Amino acid sequence: MIWQYANAEKTIAVRSNDDGSMESCLVEALPEGVIPAPFPPPTAEQIAAANTATRDVLLSSAALSIGPLQDASDLNIATAEEISSLTAWKQYRVAVNRVDCTQATPVWPTPPTS
Repeated sequence: MIWQYANAEKTIAVRSNDDGSMESCLVEALPEGVIPAPFPPPTAEQIAAANTATRDVLLSSAALSIGPLQDASDLNIATAEEISSLTAWKQYRVAVNRVDCTQATPVWPTPPTS
């Protein structure tokens, strides 16, 4: 395990575990003799993994909204407002799925309001 310290203003300790995972915590002060070091930039794999996780959460949320609306539509009991909402949620889900997860700062679409 290796400890790295962020800039002294924030005083954040970061530990890199043997499995590649990272842990962080706030500390009161840097231990004596420790020189603050900047965080290394995330790797392409870390960026893709984080963005894929975000995408999956957004897609799951969309699916939860789409399900009941789709049921009402399938049963021919959907109101005009529900049909409109269903279309908006499906468009959102497609837009989320099209986001390039390899980009460092992807632009995520805004979910429908209804």
